[in-house]
Amino acid sequence: MLDLICPKVKRRMFFTSLAFVSLFKLLSVDAHASTTDAQTPIDGGDAIFANASSGAIIADNFSVASDFDFEALTWWGSYDTSDTDDFIIHLYGDAGGIPGASIYSYSSTSVNASTTLLTDISGAPVYRYDFNLPSPVSLTAGNYFLSITNETTQSGWYWLNGSGGDNQQWALASDGITWAPASASDLAFSVQYTETAVVPVPPAFLLMMSGLLLVGRNARIVNIG
Repeated sequence: MLDLICPKVKRRMFFTSLAFVSLFKLLSVDAHASTTDAQTPIDGGDAIFANASSGAIIADNFSVASDFDFEALTWWGSYDTSDTDDFIIHLYGDAGGIPGASIYSYSSTSVNASTTLLTDISGAPVYRYDFNLPSPVSLTAGNYFLSITNETTQSGWYWLNGSGGDNQQWALASDGITWAPASASDLAFSVQYTETAVVPVPPAFLLMMSGLLLVGRNARIVNIG
């Protein structure tokens, strides 16, 4: 007995199989979703002195539930008097709920500063700062800590308080090693990133498509004996 499939039916089966493979790939590829994790600046809020040269180093945390590409950063702050910016940005891992090892650091004067309508607790104008990383940084899901200082030379720079976090910030002790709880407040910043988690194909969908292909194949075979 010889099983043959006529050319027309064979083409239908081929394109049905191709459609199934295409759907499988479509549903199992990386899902890219641009996201912003923000702690909103507080108008009239307090602001924390942040200058590494003076030993004033503070950090605040953010968490991402899936793997992601860290792409850009925004934060808010004020001055005693306006000064030339020289920002140092550190990203730390998590060490049991406190800042851990430094993962990445950036020293940049190429930060885009712009005026806002906000003021801090002393009435000083608040500025917004935007920084695009030189290239995206791929990170796994988890908790991270962000530290920003401004190495101004003539006046102090202050990182504005924000809202929307866990009401906790951390300060680096004078030994340059130990982090300790600082002010019970958030710092104003937002992290822009793209999630890169793989979306799984639903098992029920795979079973359904496999069954349809099997039924279609058996129904279109021509038996010659």
